[in-house]
Amino acid sequence: TDTMLAKTGLIGMVGKSERGPAAIESIRKHGAVYCIAVGGAAYLVSKSIRASKVLAFADLGMEAIYEFEVRDMPATVAVDAQGNAVQRAIGLDEVCAELRGDVPQGRLAGRDQFARLAWGTRLSLGVALGAALGAILLGALVGGIAGSSGGLLGGLLDDGLMRVADVIMALPAVYVVLALRASMPLVLSTAQVFWTMVVVLAAVGWPIPARGVRAVVAAEKTREYAEAARAMGASRTRILLRHLLPAARGFLVVQASLLVPAFVLAEATLSFVGLGFGEPIPSWGAMLRDAGRGRALVEAPWLLAPAVAIVLSALAVNLTASAGTVPMPTSQSRQIV
Repeated sequence: TDTMLAKTGLIGMVGKSERGPAAIESIRKHGAVYCIAVGGAAYLVSKSIRASKVLAFADLGMEAIYEFEVRDMPATVAVDAQGNAVQRAIGLDEVCAELRGDVPQGRLAGRDQFARLAWGTRLSLGVALGAALGAILLGALVGGIAGSSGGLLGGLLDDGLMRVADVIMALPAVYVVLALRASMPLVLSTAQVFWTMVVVLAAVGWPIPARGVRAVVAAEKTREYAEAARAMGASRTRILLRHLLPAARGFLVVQASLLVPAFVLAEATLSFVGLGFGEPIPSWGAMLRDAGRGRALVEAPWLLAPAVAIVLSALAVNLTASAGTVPMPTSQSRQIV
């Protein structure tokens, strides 16, 4: 900084980070000023650039030296001509220590942890509920088709679908999820990450509901009410949707109560290892990364709030499922419609 100011005569600079003690002293000595871009700096600064040209080192691409024509750039003074640094006034030197790992991240960064936790609830529970719904629907469809099929071709279809489910169930679910997510592009928008995780988790979670529904449907299709519906001319699709699948409602509710907490934990795992939502998007897994740094458990135990939220959400889902479980219909209570 000192060499640049001395040889170029710059009176002002704009950057995206705070200056250290040596740079602040150079700014004060040369009577310059240093501004810092604010408010979603990268996006807003890019929008303020009206024209540009390469001055040197064109072969370096993005690392070349450019001249920009800038208009209406959002910036604020970080170091004035007297060497007064805003980072010292509001304690950002401590934030720099935080970024070096000397203190737990998030403790001094000015973030409202409760607001981030509440905002992250939408993403974490949204992924879990969406994936659980997808797994339940896919499992019910596959299990219903396998269980209600008959004859030679139906037996082959049943065996084929169940062997696919067996193969997926035999694989370690955590590694399958990590491998599937890692095989996709790492740089995605928030919406793309959301739906990618929903699809990946649903693709891993459908076999167990499918096998359960298949067993229920295979047992129920031989009951009197199913035979009576068949004798009255009901189609296979109507018998399956109107009579057989409703018998699996209780089982599906139980499976949903197991899948939602599992998928919440899966989302937290993916975000924790960097394959899910990344900074600055708050999700429970992304927030738990802060708790794993430095001396968080001792100095900032509130960073473990997402872990508490995961436990409470699992408990709430299981209690809700227990209170609202629909009794499995019996042949005596079923009507032919």
